[in-house]
Amino acid sequence: MNTQPHVLVVGDDPAITQRVITCLHRHGMTVSVAGDAAAMDELLAREPVDLVVLDLGLPDTHGLALLRRLRAVSALPVVVLIARASSYDRIVGFESGADECITKPLDPVEFAARVQRVLRRAQADRTQPRGLSGAGEVRFDGWQLHRTQRYLQTPEGAMLPLSNAECRLLDALLACPRAVVTRDQLFDQARGRASAPPDGGLERLIARLRHKLGGAQAVGAPLIKTVRGMGYMLDARQVEPVPGLH
Repeated sequence: MNTQPHVLVVGDDPAITQRVITCLHRHGMTVSVAGDAAAMDELLAREPVDLVVLDLGLPDTHGLALLRRLRAVSALPVVVLIARASSYDRIVGFESGADECITKPLDPVEFAARVQRVLRRAQADRTQPRGLSGAGEVRFDGWQLHRTQRYLQTPEGAMLPLSNAECRLLDALLACPRAVVTRDQLFDQARGRASAPPDGGLERLIARLRHKLGGAQAVGAPLIKTVRGMGYMLDARQVEPVPGLH
């Protein structure tokens, strides 16, 4: 991770935005601010950014819609700010592609710690040395996972961006093809921390991956299978690292 990560804060509430800026500056981060979706698009096209902090209450577009649009074209880590500490709001945030959900009003210490944790996870994904079972790019049944760039390449060649959690979850399944991986193992891998998921959170992550992997699969034959009472299994018959890529 750079000594001064560049964080883009997207939000229209001056008080919340200033609180976020102050906290991030205090922890040695460079901060840019976008007040709406158009300003966010312009800045992302102009400057490299390491992480986006997105307040879901934006004036010109629904925050969740903006999050989904951002996730569809980018693998940037995204921390979202939500108004309520309910499991439902957190699940919807994660389902829409967030790497972390933080409830307002912000606790500066907790906020900084969670932002730094997401940045560390993203950096580890880019720089972690890979062995045979964990190469930077892995091919399976015509698909290809690009771990460092966090996207999935379909058998037809289309590129599907993955959230950090989606990439980690698929990574865990690829490590043990055609073997059961428990729910606890998958959640710890997907979130990068050992804690209980919000109700339905893992199932929604699995559903998102199944949807992305569903284009080339016959009806009734999903790549990711549920093993009742145990966990999930990636039913891939050929899993191999792509040689010469990092």
